[in-house]
Amino acid sequence: MISILDSGMGGICFYEAMPFECHLVIDRKNFPYGNKDLLWLKKHFIKLIEEIKSDTIIVACNTLSSLIYYYKLTFSKKVVDVIAPTIFYLRKLNIKSLLILATKNTIKMDIYGRLLNNEITYYDATEIIDAIEHNDYENKLDSLLSDIGSFDAVLLGCTHLIKIKDELRKNIKCMIISQDEIVQKYFSCIFDRIKKEFRLCVLQAKFRKKRFLQFLT
Repeated sequence: MISILDSGMGGICFYEAMPFECHLVIDRKNFPYGNKDLLWLKKHFIKLIEEIKSDTIIVACNTLSSLIYYYKLTFSKKVVDVIAPTIFYLRKLNIKSLLILATKNTIKMDIYGRLLNNEITYYDATEIIDAIEHNDYENKLDSLLSDIGSFDAVLLGCTHLIKIKDELRKNIKCMIISQDEIVQKYFSCIFDRIKKEFRLCVLQAKFRKKRFLQFLT
């Protein structure tokens, strides 16, 4: 079983894009991760990984994913972060200026800045992330749209922002990069390679999702 881990709405948005059966773990009690003390968050993250009963865990959170690189964390299970496939995707694009909407902790750890050669500008999206979690974000969205300047691309560097990607694409002329689409392609490629290697005729029904929700309280 594959599990998806996040602190709230971002994980649910991420889950909806995945082309496989999975178990969704929502650590809503500790939302938001973006303003927690980093040392506390590192210990909590390690504990969560140990407690989740899955061999493979997708970390649908940029803040937790950043911790893996910032503290050079290793795990006995397979842990897939959202940063690695995002970096791979961004390096293939001809982007000179990139705006990253992110949490305070993601900005503080600056993993994207360390791994990319692009001209990067961060935007603290804490307020709209919180508003999305509580499903009351229209006013914050208007404020965000007025703040965004001219860039080649905007990376939604928090999975909560997947919720507003369509609104952003309607109102912003530059490329909007959403991580649910990146990771969906990443796993679709893996499935395609497996099917080719083993020459299996896989029925579409095998890849239909079953919804397993777990809220940590």
